[in-house]
Amino acid sequence: KLQTVLFEVQDRVATITLNRPSSLNAVNVQMTNELGHVVSWLLGHPQDVRIILLTGAGRAFCAGDDVKELRSLSIDAARALSLQQAETYLAFERLPQPVIALVNGDAFGAGCVAAYSADLRIASHSARFGMPEILLGWPPGYGLAQLTALVGKSRALEMCMMGQPISSSKAMDWGLVNEVVAEN
Repeated sequence: KLQTVLFEVQDRVATITLNRPSSLNAVNVQMTNELGHVVSWLLGHPQDVRIILLTGAGRAFCAGDDVKELRSLSIDAARALSLQQAETYLAFERLPQPVIALVNGDAFGAGCVAAYSADLRIASHSARFGMPEILLGWPPGYGLAQLTALVGKSRALEMCMMGQPISSSKAMDWGLVNEVVAEN
């Protein structure tokens, strides 16, 4: 039973909702495991699902890693979690079905990686994208090649080295977002 991820399939459209709204959908160990299970299921059911929508519950898409939980992990456990997350987001890219990220709010760190692991990204006007790990004292752990492919080396470095969020309109100008839409 999934708790931190909502998953439903209706009319061959799968919707994955990151579901920790009280923590702005921060990715913790449990969510990482649940996302892995969902992606595995999707890989095995290409005829049952034709398109995948990825979004977040509440006012954020995903605030990134659950920093409070990370502080409680040993360095080896944190390293293993980072590897597991990287593999999960790469698995999104390998899915035979197109994945569309519906970014309804902040997409920071792991949330930004999850968004740009999708084939297309549609963002609300209030959505922001960022790689703020450097502000916490560590570099981004994964997803840099994908970010660089989307926005170019200079802009990817700016996002990762400055740690400041960019607006959805700037993300669209940079090629990170395909479309900006009004709020629901």
